[in-house]
Amino acid sequence: MGVRVTIAPGYDAAYPWQAIGAAEGGKSSTGYYMSPAEGGGEPPGRWWGNGAAALGLEPGSLVERQAYDLLVDQRVDPRDGISKLGRSPQKGVERADAVYENLLAAEPEATHGRRRALRTEAQKAARQGPLYFDLTASLSKSISVFYASLGENLRQAKLAGDQDGAEYWAGLIAEVDEMIHAANQAGLDYFEQEAGYVRTGYHGGRVDGHETGQWHEAGLAVASFLQHTSRADDIQLHVHNVIAHTAKTGKDGRWRAPDSYAYGAVHNGVAPIVALHLESALTARFGAISTTGDPAAFHDLAERVLGLEIPRVEPAVIREGAA
Repeated sequence: MGVRVTIAPGYDAAYPWQAIGAAEGGKSSTGYYMSPAEGGGEPPGRWWGNGAAALGLEPGSLVERQAYDLLVDQRVDPRDGISKLGRSPQKGVERADAVYENLLAAEPEATHGRRRALRTEAQKAARQGPLYFDLTASLSKSISVFYASLGENLRQAKLAGDQDGAEYWAGLIAEVDEMIHAANQAGLDYFEQEAGYVRTGYHGGRVDGHETGQWHEAGLAVASFLQHTSRADDIQLHVHNVIAHTAKTGKDGRWRAPDSYAYGAVHNGVAPIVALHLESALTARFGAISTTGDPAAFHDLAERVLGLEIPRVEPAVIREGAA
């Protein structure tokens, strides 16, 4: 499989800006290939989901920090900054903060990495509920390297003062960006359809062998962040989909916590959908290409599009990467 999808609960709403390095504002992916002085950096996120749309956060619109913090961190309606969207997570956050301060006091010289570990330990000890779930779709290394090759050509054209060349390569990068976003959104459509539910009523008892509680369809609110490198700073295209832990119930319009138990079972079905959509789009634009991570696929595509003769390498050299 050329796309690998994972999901995990998240407790630090600032993660996209602290760990992922997401931008705020209108930067495009082409800026990633320039130096920081030239305006480089990861592109901003995009909103997705029926829940986000219900809050005025139209699918495809850019993620702004203030709206994101209100929704994900505080579960407050970003339109007025007041209305609650389900239960507030504040008490759990405060308990975790108190535990963290005690842990940090015992290790005042803790490194940044150690502090993150202490924060996680505190959240577990305080039984803090998740603020979001991170559904991450990681693309194959072959596609990531091909994408980076487009960026390198853009960088070289800019350094040479070749405006036409720079526009050409920037255009290709923008096209592939949209292909990735479209494939990712197709996966999210499936995910919301199969796992976008909330539970109501009492689920602790049974009548005639059936639970007395109910499940209802609900709209999810997701902030998707397209990223270019792994945590080890290797080239690795992947998308972090931050799913807010509150959803709009279709039946009565109330906001409740999604039934995240289904996430683990459903997320595996996202990978083939993303892979199929992306492979179809790349093939339609560049010719036959597979998202399976086969190094030969990268070389064939690179030679056709870039006009380069690239030495063949063993499959072990170009391999799947982790986000």
